[in-house]
Amino acid sequence: MGWCSHIYEAEYEFDRTITIAQAHAAFIGAVASSNNYVLGGQDPMFKRYPVEQATQFHNAQVLQQPSFTVFAVCISKLWKFVDDIAFSFGTGPIGQVVVRGWSHSRIGEGDMFKNKKNIEHIIHEVAKTIGRPTQKDVYQS
Repeated sequence: MGWCSHIYEAEYEFDRTITIAQAHAAFIGAVASSNNYVLGGQDPMFKRYPVEQATQFHNAQVLQQPSFTVFAVCISKLWKFVDDIAFSFGTGPIGQVVVRGWSHSRIGEGDMFKNKKNIEHIIHEVAKTIGRPTQKDVYQS
């Protein structure tokens, strides 16, 4: 775990006044406006761990609409390492928007916390437009 992990997952809940469409648009805007992040860009290496893993929620109903999953890649400045990132959207038991963020390194087994930083950076950017979510669950391996 920690600096030698290569997968980071986190689940976030937004205020009930936020809709899935608003959250989805905010995430697309956050990725598009961030340096070193590119929307889409997955390659077959993304299959290293099934995409379904990125879209499963512990405490929420998963939307089966692929249009409500945001895929992106982050390319490091110096070494040009590529991390795949996915954000999936669902609804919680009381109607709140739940977002699962998932980042993993394409190569290697250590990331020096980069996958965690990928998710936290996008969450920070999203918070500027629709407010800060509550973090629910975290998983690293």
